[in-house]
Amino acid sequence: MNQVDYLRISLIDRCNFRCLYCMPECAELNYILKQQLLSCEELLTLIQEVFIPVSFTRFRLTGGEPLLGPGVVELVKEIANFHQTQDLAMTTNGFLLAPIAKNLYDAGLRRINISLDSLDPETFEQIIGNHGCGRWQQAWEGIQATYNVGFDPLK
Repeated sequence: MNQVDYLRISLIDRCNFRCLYCMPECAELNYILKQQLLSCEELLTLIQEVFIPVSFTRFRLTGGEPLLGPGVVELVKEIANFHQTQDLAMTTNGFLLAPIAKNLYDAGLRRINISLDSLDPETFEQIIGNHGCGRWQQAWEGIQATYNVGFDPLK
């Protein structure tokens, strides 16, 4: 029997996009109150005292948009520093990535998946529901920054 050693951790339920496929315009959004989310300290305690002892060694940080979560760089560093951590990855929309890509890499993140719904800026804006806010370029800059820093694989 295969042992499960991979855990996806949703850091936050919020996102800075409103993509048609996960937040249709008619959908009512009920976010978790900030004080009800696990703090970084609580999350680290769970990983160290619950998940690692039952053989989880590979972690993926997700959201909503995980880069909206407070202290994400320090959280990455702490998880990467657990000697049992064999792999640490993140899934993001890339919008907030460019200014902190190097910090995330230096903290120990090596693999990143970036959701870019279209290479066409106009189509991208329609999908993410930004009504002309022009976010494609900043997401593209996030992709370029991760490539330049050395993330491998970058998907």
